[in-house]
Amino acid sequence: MTFTHPLALWLALLIPVVVFAFFIRRKLRRRRVPALFLWEEALGKTFAKARSFKLRNLLALIVAAVITAALVGSVAEPVAGGSDADATVVVFDNSASMNALEKGDVSRLELARTELERLVYHKSEESEILVITTAGAPTVLAGYTRDAAALRKTAAEIKPTELPSAMPESLELARTFAQTRGKGARVLVLSDGCFDGADGFLSSLHATDSIQFRQIGGPLDNVAVETFQARRSPIGDAAYEATLEVVNYGDKPVSFDVEIGLNDTLVDLVPMTLEPNARDKRTLKYESTEGGTLSARVLIDDAAANRQTQDDVKLADLPDFPRMRVLLYGTVDRFLQAVFAAQPNVETERVSEIPDALEPDALLVICGDVPETLPKGKVALVNPTSGANLFAVGDEEYETAVEPGVVDSPLTCFLNFDGVALRGARDIVPFEGVAVETFARTPEAPAIFAARDPNLPDSPRWVYNFSCTADSIVLRTLFPIVFANLVGAARGIDDSNYASAQVLPDAEFNLRAPADGKTSAALGASGGRITLWRFFAAAAFLLAGLEYYWYCRRRL
Repeated sequence: MTFTHPLALWLALLIPVVVFAFFIRRKLRRRRVPALFLWEEALGKTFAKARSFKLRNLLALIVAAVITAALVGSVAEPVAGGSDADATVVVFDNSASMNALEKGDVSRLELARTELERLVYHKSEESEILVITTAGAPTVLAGYTRDAAALRKTAAEIKPTELPSAMPESLELARTFAQTRGKGARVLVLSDGCFDGADGFLSSLHATDSIQFRQIGGPLDNVAVETFQARRSPIGDAAYEATLEVVNYGDKPVSFDVEIGLNDTLVDLVPMTLEPNARDKRTLKYESTEGGTLSARVLIDDAAANRQTQDDVKLADLPDFPRMRVLLYGTVDRFLQAVFAAQPNVETERVSEIPDALEPDALLVICGDVPETLPKGKVALVNPTSGANLFAVGDEEYETAVEPGVVDSPLTCFLNFDGVALRGARDIVPFEGVAVETFARTPEAPAIFAARDPNLPDSPRWVYNFSCTADSIVLRTLFPIVFANLVGAARGIDDSNYASAQVLPDAEFNLRAPADGKTSAALGASGGRITLWRFFAAAAFLLAGLEYYWYCRRRL
């Protein structure tokens, strides 16, 4: 048995004072009376019961001393059931879901803080407590300490966050710290169970006695934006995709709208209706050259169906639409130049010399004669009349038609070449070792294809085997799409511009209704130890009643 407040044992010095008080006798005073026979008769009966009086006085003295000892023990708050040097690692969940309000408009975070303060209040003088928070990443707020005042200050400084719970990492760290204190150390988890892998964690608690989970809060009706991410189109145009997932954690169907915005500008309003515990995941497609903050916000009128609003908004970072410089070299007509200039975020420039190397955001378009050596970077060859180091080109031009059955590719998507005649086409024969990907072909040779130089694998070459100046009206109608796809493919080479955007940290919420009945056997109020001060107080009250009864009997 240990004492929460051992300094209170100094109050045991009151016991000798109580004993001393019993030996203080009142000094008798002399009084004149008319006769003595009445007093002699009364005193004679008293002296006959002297031994009985002495026994009663001795019992009263013992009872008074025991009452004093019991009151001192109650103030010292004795506890039993644990070692004098036990240790507890507290894993405190302060993630976004702990901001949920329970009955009485008290947040789950405050309820968990009360549990921690209660644990500190009832701990023994020798007990050590270490506190770890889980928001975002495991954080050690207080190392092992016996200082109750410091622990209470630590509990008061835990603030709410809008970050997800890193419970698995925090639990692993807690186990590591617990192992440093031997087998007697325990891990106490204060959480609402709203974290990834909660079901598996709760179901495995029965296998160990060293980890206890205390459920904070109960189930709440809630509509949450579970997932929201955005990315640019992989084909390189101004389009972007947003993946949206909304979950109804309530017990009744809910109808609501999801507002999609870009930099505080309304983009779309998506109506949804979800059954209880149902989720709706969809991919939304929009178009914008502007990047910035993309938001998804739940708009719902039924407050009872959406008890919490912390997870009604989720933000994602949409990358800016990359700019592209198109360098025109050779015999280029104005129509082709205008097609490139009409593309979003494209700057065109005519050059008289081919640079040795191209910037990542540059596309070189060569029309007519092709130099023997092409620069490192992205190059498009339109109506090539010479072969360079990739392929050989025939001398004669001819007119032909595009074969049906075009290979599905970003360069030829949305195009229908049926009945399209090509003028100025030539025979093209790739050299050995040159990889060719055909997007459209004629009976004689490929019409649109990509060639990979084995010496420059990161420098794509696109080839258009037809004349832009002497071609048919039908193909000239397709020019904007053909070369818009070319610009898109040139942009899409840099995959980093089109990877899924990261969710902004200050908008990561994961507020879910905790499952019922998934709480393990929790620690007692004193961290697995039994408080005894109530028993001492009850004993003192009972003995005081008995002493009062004996006192009344002694007066008879």
